[in-house]
Amino acid sequence: MKTSIITHLRQSVPERSGVRPTSVPVIVITLVFFCFFPCYSLAETTEPTEPEDIYDSVEQRRLHVRIIEAHDEINNERAILELKKKELQKLEKEIDRKLVKLDEKLDELIRQKAEIASMRSGKEESSHTPLKNLSRIYEQMEPLNAAMIITGLEPESAAAILAGMKSRSAARILDLIDRDRAAALTTIIATRHR
Repeated sequence: MKTSIITHLRQSVPERSGVRPTSVPVIVITLVFFCFFPCYSLAETTEPTEPEDIYDSVEQRRLHVRIIEAHDEINNERAILELKKKELQKLEKEIDRKLVKLDEKLDELIRQKAEIASMRSGKEESSHTPLKNLSRIYEQMEPLNAAMIITGLEPESAAAILAGMKSRSAARILDLIDRDRAAALTTIIATRHR
């Protein structure tokens, strides 16, 4: 019967159609093969979808299910870890940004502290400058004249002037001042410089 189909096809296909009469039997056999055995070519490329097809025992199926579940858990944990990693990176950037701001504020505070300290030292120097000038003036005077003037000053002012002098000049002047007054001035100078 196959010969009659092939013979019939050879007679019905004109030579001008581009199909050679010798290739017709190959086409017919291929079509018959795929018509009667359509799952043969698919069976080799696809895996069975039912677990009963691939497992020899129930235990193998259970192990396979456990492996799949463990794999899913690992993937879920990886996803959670990745989210936490991103969150930590975000927090790290936020902390770094805040540290930079704190460093800037600290630098500003240090600069302001230095300015305040320089203003204080300038103020103290300016307040001590007239006193130092007075002390130098009294040092250059004759000790007797300086002693007479210092005796007439208030004790605090006199002690401040004597404290600003060189010790040798102050000793000469104190030697010429009344004993009780010299003791009082010495006590004031000593309590100031503790």
